[in-house]
Amino acid sequence: MASERAIDREERQGLRAIRDFLKARNSYDVLPLSFRLIIFDTSLSVKESLNILIQNGIVSAPLWDSKASKFAGLLTTSDYINVIQYYFQNPAALDQIDQFRLDSLREVEKALGVAPPETVSIDPERPLYDACRRML
Repeated sequence: MASERAIDREERQGLRAIRDFLKARNSYDVLPLSFRLIIFDTSLSVKESLNILIQNGIVSAPLWDSKASKFAGLLTTSDYINVIQYYFQNPAALDQIDQFRLDSLREVEKALGVAPPETVSIDPERPLYDACRRML
């Protein structure tokens, strides 16, 4: 019984330390001093975007809608899985894959019956704790 209390106490102390860390820092604090951010325009083809992700060793990238001048979401591996499923179910459309653009990903989600992911954002100056709470 005493050892369980010690573990509980250590867990609470650990959680408190994590919360304090997250409350004391914002998004800029955890970014490297020098880094490269790759952003895809939604007019880019899915095929080109996959090549760029692979060449740069990254698994996701923000999407920018240049027509509307706004953030359009986040491209992830789930999007590529959806595209594979779509073309598996619609093999006749496979000959048009070279023309398939990132701005068509929502249409693929609708065709598959996949709910579009919720877009969550927060000012980068806000504490990381607030950002984590917002994502929950």
